[in-house]
Amino acid sequence: MNNTESTPDAQPTLFERLRGSSAARDGIYVLAAQAIGVLIALAADSLLFRDLQKSENGIFNTALGLRSVLLSIADCGMAMATVRVGSYFVAKGMRAEAHAVFRRALVFRWLAALVVCGLCALLSKSILAHILDTPSRPYLVYACIGGLLGMTTVSWGLDVAQCRRRMGSYFAQNVGDNVLRALAIMAVLRGMETPSPRISELILWMMAAGVIVAALISVLVEREVFADAKGFGLAAPPSVSDELHGFIPYAAAATFLGMVAIYVEIFLLKNLRGSEETAIFAGARRLGSLLPLLTAGLTTVMLPRASALQSHAECAGYIRKALKFTVPLSVIVCGGLALAASLIVPLMWGHTYDASIVPLRWMCLAYGLSFIATPLSYVFFPLKRPGTLVILNGLTLALSIGVGIWMVTRYGALGAAWSMLLVRATMALIMGLVLWRIMKTAAPKP
Repeated sequence: MNNTESTPDAQPTLFERLRGSSAARDGIYVLAAQAIGVLIALAADSLLFRDLQKSENGIFNTALGLRSVLLSIADCGMAMATVRVGSYFVAKGMRAEAHAVFRRALVFRWLAALVVCGLCALLSKSILAHILDTPSRPYLVYACIGGLLGMTTVSWGLDVAQCRRRMGSYFAQNVGDNVLRALAIMAVLRGMETPSPRISELILWMMAAGVIVAALISVLVEREVFADAKGFGLAAPPSVSDELHGFIPYAAAATFLGMVAIYVEIFLLKNLRGSEETAIFAGARRLGSLLPLLTAGLTTVMLPRASALQSHAECAGYIRKALKFTVPLSVIVCGGLALAASLIVPLMWGHTYDASIVPLRWMCLAYGLSFIATPLSYVFFPLKRPGTLVILNGLTLALSIGVGIWMVTRYGALGAAWSMLLVRATMALIMGLVLWRIMKTAAPKP
């Protein structure tokens, strides 16, 4: 007698589920682009750390930090608003409205970048004295703002590709931008027979030229956005204006506070302990860039999906999936880099930067917490709590300044790494408690 009892269908394996997941496919493109970009940047950084004196390297990295903060000011939250609002319209199939969002975002960012450049030119003496701590190098500020217009355009192109989930376009723009920056650095370092006393300015100007080329490529790649526009297409349906006006103030505040908090340690080190301690910290920070790479890659994939969440149940499911992915990956990657720090630092920067090894290990823990917390922060928007995210970012900045001054003054670069870890651990705990409270309050009653 044949036993023909029916058996349930076999459950798909983890690999099969990932292979059929659009998020996983997008993630492969994004992580590949980010990984190639970081490898290219590290190759260029290896030349910088080996060819520049520690003091000059500290000045250069402080200038890079200032440039990133200025970019966030010029952005005025438009990057987050573009992805949040643009992804919303794309998910609903409202193509014309999405394109209107993208066009408005680009024009707004150009105008804001021009305003920031003008203000920096007027305030250049104060910036040199109180932020860069290099009053004898007046052209350093102009070198920082030289590529601001191009940087905003490249950022816009990546945001548009992210919203439209055109990850091939994202890959091409990201890698192209990093290649051009690396070529600019190598052209200066290998093209000079004797080091210039103003070499940081020269490198920044060459990087500005490279990013302008990358900006033209971004506009060309995303030219479809302008195809259905009259003139330049600034006119937009009321729905677009309402969504943007309601979201931009929160996005601008959250972006600016978050970006300044990232670079607080660099600015504090430069002003409190000098250029050489800044260079030691920058050596650890640059090698730790693999970990923000994972955060940025995860953000690129998850933010459009978080933007499309509409119910409490969908938000809860997003949180569970994010934790299942980020926690084990954070442990593996951050732990691996911390263990390998004593091998990687001399290999990349030389034994001159052996003092960066211990700070790098502490940073790995801090970056691991950020990798877990960042995707969770995006759920505040579909939960209609953007103000909460602004408050959390403001608290992060306040803690970074307060703890950073105390730690940096006493322990230098190592204290800056300890400050990063302490602030991120505190904020991860606070954000987890706030999110748990919001989800519990918003849960539907049985």
